[in-house]
Amino acid sequence: RGQVYDSESGEPLAFAHVQSTDKGALSNPSGKFTLPPSRDTLTLKISYIGYEDLELRVPPNQGLLKLKLNQNPQELKEVILTAENEKFNPDPAFFTLNPEQFSSLPVLGETDVFKTLQLLPGVRATDESSSGLVVRGSVPSQNLVLMDGFTLYNLDHLFGVFSTLNPNAINNVSIYKGGFGPQYGGRVSSVIDVVGKNGQTEKFSGSAGLNMLSINAALSVPFGRKTSALVAFRQSYTDIINSSLYQDFLTSNRQNYLESVSPELNDLNITPSLRFHDINAKVQHRFNDRSVLDLNFYLSEDFYAGNFQEIDDFTDYTVTDNANWANAGISIDLKSQIRPHWFNNTTFSASAYEDDESLSISQTFFEDVTFDGDSLEAFSTIEFFNYTTKSSVEDVTIKSHNEFDIGNQHVISGGLELNAITTNYETIQSYFVNFSDQDIFADTLNIEADIFSAYGNYQFRGDGITSSIGIRAAHYGPTEDWYIEPRFDIGFKISDEFALKGAATFHHQFITQTSLSIFQNTDQAYWVLADDEVIPVQKSTHVIFGGNYNIDNWSVDLEYYNKQTEGIIESQFLALPPELIEELVDLDINLSGTNESEGIDLLVKYRNKTFTSWISYSLGRSENAFWYRNQNEPYPSNQDQRHEINFTNILKLGKWELSSVLRIHQLIQSLA
Repeated sequence: RGQVYDSESGEPLAFAHVQSTDKGALSNPSGKFTLPPSRDTLTLKISYIGYEDLELRVPPNQGLLKLKLNQNPQELKEVILTAENEKFNPDPAFFTLNPEQFSSLPVLGETDVFKTLQLLPGVRATDESSSGLVVRGSVPSQNLVLMDGFTLYNLDHLFGVFSTLNPNAINNVSIYKGGFGPQYGGRVSSVIDVVGKNGQTEKFSGSAGLNMLSINAALSVPFGRKTSALVAFRQSYTDIINSSLYQDFLTSNRQNYLESVSPELNDLNITPSLRFHDINAKVQHRFNDRSVLDLNFYLSEDFYAGNFQEIDDFTDYTVTDNANWANAGISIDLKSQIRPHWFNNTTFSASAYEDDESLSISQTFFEDVTFDGDSLEAFSTIEFFNYTTKSSVEDVTIKSHNEFDIGNQHVISGGLELNAITTNYETIQSYFVNFSDQDIFADTLNIEADIFSAYGNYQFRGDGITSSIGIRAAHYGPTEDWYIEPRFDIGFKISDEFALKGAATFHHQFITQTSLSIFQNTDQAYWVLADDEVIPVQKSTHVIFGGNYNIDNWSVDLEYYNKQTEGIIESQFLALPPELIEELVDLDINLSGTNESEGIDLLVKYRNKTFTSWISYSLGRSENAFWYRNQNEPYPSNQDQRHEINFTNILKLGKWELSSVLRIHQLIQSLA
C-alpha cells in the first residue's frame, strides 16, 4: 500500500502504474494504490508518462510507502492515457488526459482542455470553433462537469471559442463517455472530472504567458512543509487590441441573433467588444500522511457589448446589445485514511452560474414629429423594443464517499450525497416604450429542488478479470419519487495483448438546459429543473462492449455503444405562453421525446520515446422522436454525425516539439 507523488511539487500522481512481479495496480486520483500482501520481498516498478521510472525492493509487512517520481523532460509526455496499463484496459469508455501536453497541440486561440478531449473518438465540438462537447450523440447539457468536487454549469469563453478551464491550473482530466459508476449521478450522457493542481511544498515558483487573446499567470507558494497555495489567472485584452479575424467572428456570431429579432437588424455594422477573465485558487494542507484538506476557488466572467449607431440630420438610430455571464465555485475537500483499509473523501461544495442579456432599439428625433398618432417634441426618444432576460442556477452539495479494501482483490465503496439546487429565469419584453399603446410582457420561472442520493458499489479485481456491480438511488424533491440506477461493468483479459470489456448502466437527470427565449438564435441557454409535467425527468440506458489490443508500440481500442434517452424536450415549446403550455398539459399531450444514439468508436495509437501518433474514427447515429412531430417516427437530431476522423501527431526533436491535427467530418458526412 502506498502513494505516488511528484518529487518537486509534492502533487499526487493519478493513474500511475505500479507493477510487482505478477500483479499490477493503478493509483487513484489521490495517488494511492493497493497491492496484495506477500510473504516475500517484492520488486516494485512505478511508471508514469513524463517521469523517470522508479524501481525498489519492498520487504514483507512494509508500512505505507511514499513514492516520489522525478520528472523526465527528455521523455515525450503522452496526451491520451487509458485508465489501466496498456496491457489491460477493462474500463469501458474511460480516458484520462495529461495536461502537460496541452500546449503542444495546435488550437485556434487559447490552449484548451476541451479541444484536446475532442480528439477522442465519440467526442466532438458543437461546431468548428466551439469548445462545447457532444459526447456520443448527446447534447452538452447532458454532460456532468466537475472541478475539484463542484459542478460547472457554464464552460464558454468568447461564445464558446474555448472553455473556461485554465490548463495552468489543472492536474488531470478524466472523461467517462458512458457507463460510469454509481459515485456519479445527475446526468445521462457522460462525466468529465477535473482535478486542479496543488501548490508546491518544496519551493516558490511562478510563470507568466501571453498569446493572441489573453495574458496568464500562475503562482505557487509553500507555507512550511505541509501547506501550499496555487493561484492561476487569465485576463483577455481583446477589448483593447483585437484583430480583424476576431472582429469578424464576433460580428457574424452575434448577427444571427440580431437577425432573429428583426429583419431590419440585418447587415448592421455593429462594433462588438468582448472581454473575459478567470481565476483558480487552491490551498492544500497535509495534516499527516493519512489526511489532506483542500480549499478550492474558481471564478470566470465574460462581458459582451455590441452597439450600432447611425446619425443623420434628423434622427439618431441606436441598437444596444449586451450580454454578461459568470460561473463560480468553491469546495472544501477532506481526504482521509481512517483505517489501513478504509478511505474517506468528504466534500462540501457550492457553485453558481448567472447570465444577463439585454437588447434595445431606439430612435431619437431632432425635430417635432408625429409617430403612429402620437406627437413627439424635438429630441424625444422612441424605444421601439427593449428585451432583458436574467437566468441563474445555484447548487450546494455535500458528499461523503468511502472505500473499503477487503481481501486485496475486493473493494466495496459507497456514499451519500445531498444537493440543493435552485434555477431562476425572468424576462421582460417591452414594445413602444413611453407610448400610449405600449406593450409589456413579463415572465418568471423559479424552481427549487432537494436531491438526496445513496450509492454503493462492489469491485472485484482478479487475475485476468475485473468487474463492478453497483446501484444508485436518488430521491427528487419536486416529484417525491425515488429513481433507481443499477450499474454494471466487466473486463476479461484474454491474453497479454487482448482484452474484452462491457458495461450496462441506467441514469437519470433532473435539470436540463434550454433556450426559453422567443429568439431561437440566442447565444445563451438557461438551466431549468424538472417538474415532471412540462419538464420531465430524463432517463437513459447505456450498453457498451468492446475490446483493446496491444502489441509492442501499438494499441487499438474499439467500442460499440447504444444509448436510449427518454424525456428530452425542444426549446421552442418552453417559449410558448404559460397558459398555452398548461392547456397542452391538460389535454395530456406529451411534449417530451426520445433519443437513440448508437455507434462505434475506434482509437489506434502508436508511441515511442520521440513520436506519438493516433487516429480516432467515430461512426455514429443520433435520432430524436416526438409524437407531435410525426407520431414518434425517428429523424436525425442536431447532434447526428455519421463519420468523424481525427489524426494527431506529436514529434519531439530535442527541445522542440512539432505537432499536427487533421480533422475530417463535414465532407464525409455530406457524402454519406
